[in-house]
Amino acid sequence: MQRTRTTGIRATLIPTNCSKEDVLKWMNAQRKLTNYASKHLLRLMKESPSIAEIVFSNNSHYLAYEVHHNILLKHTDFRNYRIELGLRTSVNERLAAALAGRFYHGYGQRNGDMAEGKWEYKLPNLPAITRQNKAIHVKDSVLRKFVDGDEIITSTKQTKNEQVLIENVRFELQGLFGKIYEFKVLIPNNQVHLLKFLSNKSNVDCNIFFINGNLTIVFKVEEEYELAYEPVSTLGLDLNKRENVFAAMSDGEIIQLTSDLRDNILLVKSLDEKIHEVKESKLRRNYRIQWKKARKELSKKFEPIMKRIISKVEDNKYLLAIDGVTQAKNGSFGHAELKEELVRICKKKNLPFIIVPSAHTSSDCSYCFEISKEYNQVSRSKDFKHISCNVCEKTYHADINAARNIAHDGEYIFNNSTMDFPKDKFGRALRSKRPPTSVANRQKKLKFVDYNSNDLF
Repeated sequence: MQRTRTTGIRATLIPTNCSKEDVLKWMNAQRKLTNYASKHLLRLMKESPSIAEIVFSNNSHYLAYEVHHNILLKHTDFRNYRIELGLRTSVNERLAAALAGRFYHGYGQRNGDMAEGKWEYKLPNLPAITRQNKAIHVKDSVLRKFVDGDEIITSTKQTKNEQVLIENVRFELQGLFGKIYEFKVLIPNNQVHLLKFLSNKSNVDCNIFFINGNLTIVFKVEEEYELAYEPVSTLGLDLNKRENVFAAMSDGEIIQLTSDLRDNILLVKSLDEKIHEVKESKLRRNYRIQWKKARKELSKKFEPIMKRIISKVEDNKYLLAIDGVTQAKNGSFGHAELKEELVRICKKKNLPFIIVPSAHTSSDCSYCFEISKEYNQVSRSKDFKHISCNVCEKTYHADINAARNIAHDGEYIFNNSTMDFPKDKFGRALRSKRPPTSVANRQKKLKFVDYNSNDLF
């Protein structure tokens, strides 16, 4: 069974008509522009609720347009600052505005509260750029790829670090004050096979890094590959923040959090909070190094859990539907690392998997969906083990119910085109044929189960 997945190709840029220092100056200028956009957007959002509402209520390209044209250009010296930095194209402005706008939009959605029918949003104290890595996102109007001929040709010679030169491809970057920077391109030998999926006539949308003294870009391609098997059924995996139910599967198995894992997760969380609290860049850098090390250790400690899940998937020829891990106010620490490792292993073994948006999965009755093709929403309580639906009268564990819904959604997403996916009012939470109505507008129904009997009260 052939599928398509998004894969990144990591390439090293070799300057031919400029120096690495020239490119670093350009990257620094773009970072300053993004920081300017982020800082002033945050200030304006705190000063004016109407501006905050624009950012929190719009999505995608329209959000970038609103932030750029109707907020930053109207209320700040955004364009003059871009010209002062030496960035000669308005694409740089749109990129900076889009990055800042998307960050605050996502932050508001994750940390917003509904009060009296209106959304109230909490804003971070630091601008978005301080929370990003050192990559610079580049659109095709700034970075262009040129190919001589109809096919991409690589050299037969390898460098010491097992890279090969792409002989008939060059990249051009519009640098400071309009100068065009030209580059040759090296890619890892083990990624040469991905070049056939790269359209040799299209422009490039990618991220640029400066890693270990090298200029590196990562651009995405849609890779076609053969699945290890065609799935016969779906296993849903719901990730939680409670120690007694760290993960739940749709077949009823529950994975608990060990004390060793809990300590490591708390360490990652503590370091993450320190990174965001400290404003001095040197201290933040030290905490970030410790944070990366703690995350690597955490990923290693997840190996026993991953082996249990992967072995079950392989033995039963499951499609693995993984919880998309919605970022909540208290973070998703531990779950993001587990999800990343599961995705890595599935890709390595070509196992069928899908990431499923997790919104509302634990509050929708998965049994009603099977019986009547409709569903009833059941509010969660502190008693996650004893939840009952007053429509189908099923009693179940809320987290296993969520895993079942994730399995439903995952199978639907895996087998259907994304063109017709229903979405909620924020453009998220793909549902498997269930109504996309917002939770705030649904009637919540709840019944508890007596610990000592099967009777409802």
